[in-house]
Amino acid sequence: MKAQTNRKLTANEQKALNKEIDRQLQAQAEKHGCNMDATVLLTLYLHFGFGKEKLREFWEKYSETEKTLFDYYYNTPLTAEGVREREFLATYELKGIGVDVESWRKLKKEWKPENDEIWKKNGG
Repeated sequence: MKAQTNRKLTANEQKALNKEIDRQLQAQAEKHGCNMDATVLLTLYLHFGFGKEKLREFWEKYSETEKTLFDYYYNTPLTAEGVREREFLATYELKGIGVDVESWRKLKKEWKPENDEIWKKNGG
């Protein structure tokens, strides 16, 4: 018996597949979102002295901002594409005030002790 390799999905199969992909992406986004939130909150706690109440206040405002940006600019379901667009939007908005997160990340990847002055000069 030969395996079918080029069979097209029916409309119902495609719809079911898309629904399952969205479900899995949503689960991953929730998991990774929680980890990212925890990383930011831990940084604020360790390096800026935020206590439990201030961390909660920050997280509430952060969540509001995240949702507002996402809903306003990209009123779409939270999919892999939606996550990337939301991040791009935040990056774009920060560039508007002179904060280039992408260049900071690039500098961080390329950092060597001899580049320390370059890192500091670029806001690192």
